[in-house]
Amino acid sequence: MIQNINTLIAELALEKDQVTQAFLAESSQSSKLMELNKELTRKLEAQTQRLELLTAQTMANDNIPARQIDPRIVQDETPFADEGDEVMNQLEFCLGPHLAKLKIFTFTSMHICKF
Repeated sequence: MIQNINTLIAELALEKDQVTQAFLAESSQSSKLMELNKELTRKLEAQTQRLELLTAQTMANDNIPARQIDPRIVQDETPFADEGDEVMNQLEFCLGPHLAKLKIFTFTSMHICKF
């Protein structure tokens, strides 16, 4: 019986040593990973700050025209349609055959005006 107890104690001691070794290895690996995590966190923060700075610079540069335009020189070349033509065409459509009786003069071409 004492032999069985001594065998159990020896087996438990061996198992304890194995568990201790595994724990030390895992603990060491955990410490390495924690240090790596800290380093990567610092690098990520630095990259984020650089990205934010570049984004702010890009936004600032996009809002500033490359050369200032003198508003007195700029010519507005936006075409405007003469709305009278549209009204006359609508009258022509609505009145149809009665148009000749009313002797309404219609403009069939659209006038483009530049102001």
